[in-house]
Amino acid sequence: MKEINGKTVYSAFRSGAEALIREKDYLNAINVFPVPDGDTGTNLATTVRSILVSIEEEIRVDQMAAAIDDNAMRGARGSSGMILAQYFHGWAEALQGKKVVSPEEMIEGFKSAVPAAYSAVELPQEGTILTLMRVLAEELEKYYHSGYRGELLLEEVGKKMKQALELTMTQLEPLKRNHVIDSGAAGFLAFVEGISDYIQNSNHAELQGDFVKKRSILQEEILHDHENSPYRYCTEGIVEKSSSVDRLHENLSGFGDSLIVLERGDTARFHLHTNDPAEVFSKIEGHIVMQKVEDMALQSRVANHPCAKIAIITDSIADLDPEWALSHQVHVIPVGIMEEDQVFLDRISYPTDRIFQRMQANKSLPTSAVPSPSEIKARFDFLQTYYEGVLVLMVSSKMSGFYYQVKRLAEESFSDFSVEVVDTLQNSAAQGLLVREAVQEIENGKSLAIAADWIRKKRSQTKIFVAIHDLKPMIQGGRLSAPVGRSFQTLGIKPIISINEEGEGIAFGMHMKFEASLRHLERLVKREAKNHKILVQVSYSDNLEKAEFFARKLSKIPNVECDMVTQISAIVAASTGSGAIAVAYMKEG
Repeated sequence: MKEINGKTVYSAFRSGAEALIREKDYLNAINVFPVPDGDTGTNLATTVRSILVSIEEEIRVDQMAAAIDDNAMRGARGSSGMILAQYFHGWAEALQGKKVVSPEEMIEGFKSAVPAAYSAVELPQEGTILTLMRVLAEELEKYYHSGYRGELLLEEVGKKMKQALELTMTQLEPLKRNHVIDSGAAGFLAFVEGISDYIQNSNHAELQGDFVKKRSILQEEILHDHENSPYRYCTEGIVEKSSSVDRLHENLSGFGDSLIVLERGDTARFHLHTNDPAEVFSKIEGHIVMQKVEDMALQSRVANHPCAKIAIITDSIADLDPEWALSHQVHVIPVGIMEEDQVFLDRISYPTDRIFQRMQANKSLPTSAVPSPSEIKARFDFLQTYYEGVLVLMVSSKMSGFYYQVKRLAEESFSDFSVEVVDTLQNSAAQGLLVREAVQEIENGKSLAIAADWIRKKRSQTKIFVAIHDLKPMIQGGRLSAPVGRSFQTLGIKPIISINEEGEGIAFGMHMKFEASLRHLERLVKREAKNHKILVQVSYSDNLEKAEFFARKLSKIPNVECDMVTQISAIVAASTGSGAIAVAYMKEG
């Protein structure tokens, strides 16, 4: 091959990406470094897939490389995906202004990509994906200038890369202890072997390289004695009109480790392991256009000590105790929160208390946003590695489009993976009760279909009532007309709201005093508990002490089990306002 144009680059990249995607589950299974969260395969696969769906074939090699670079930066996921994106950036920079390139120029591009990738990592380490990137460039240059061409060149370079991959098992302590190769490095080799396969065969045949043939390390053979990261959340963001990379490094470096920052003009993307995503995003200078936060503690438990064969997913509208959700491995997808054209993540980077700070300052309240299809699909990709199926319990479809988006994605993208998407017809504490019921069913060994049908039946036995203390958000949001709202405020009327059988919010009652509303809720619980044992959950907006006192009163009622007090999500608080108390109950049996 004397000249390489954009069409060749496009086809070679597609072949490499498809090869990498095929290895996703294996790469997840051997992922123990830098943290054993079992998602490196998902992150690399999601990164290259996001590029594949965004690029089109270009004739010029520089335009093709630039398209790969731009989409890699925006679609990168996890530390391995971020490093790969920076590698593509260094490569694309070296090809600028070239319509076609010679093999020598392409090798120079690979050489330029290596320092770019290393520069993205705060503390680069050998025995990782970086090592394989460096070995590829060095061996290509050495063997090409020694006269090797075609299949012989690819064969010799491939041998050296496989040797380097095997060595990763001895270079880093977690890999040494678990006797596994580095997952990111293995993913990069799979990508290169896919490209090599295209060059040799000009097709998309299945890989036949030694890497695939010699995969003898299975997930259950990996030891589980590795140390957990001191940080819980893998946090990423894209910032427009950002300050310099140095400034971003300075602002974020004290909040965790594994910091990676990419820069493209006035747009930057960062990756950080931290315990406080909300604080991290508060330190960003610029306009935040994307946030992604993953719970590495949850991922590690799923990969190493799964509770069940069926995963349970819900959204952040459901009121759950965070530690309970972690111990039972419930996967929560945060609802997006739009505040002044910036996107935040409900409960994670946007705590509920922030709503009340805005209310006190008379600032506009945020609105909700459904997560992107790519974000939802990436979560399913991860779960597909470790589970036989997924039960999804979503906030009422009458209150959000989240249910329809997840259901459509499950039907279109996971025909070979069992997914049941249930509209809970509830929100807040009532949705939380249904999630708890589903966990119990799944952990008791019920099948996916039976558990889903059971939850659909339990919806009608689950009710929620919310005592409203502050009417201002309901008036601002249009849930109460301004004239009616002002009249209620003047008279001191405190409404109670609920949800009907169709999942729509309704007015249930009203009182002249908030305490009278709480007494009404207490009477409702007593009446329901006369003939049934009921599980009760109390949620609050911003008065934990009052909520706990009320929960203790309810616990004294015969046939009532009230064992959980939870805070409502930020986006629900934007409707209920300050001082709200919610009571949800579910009949047993």
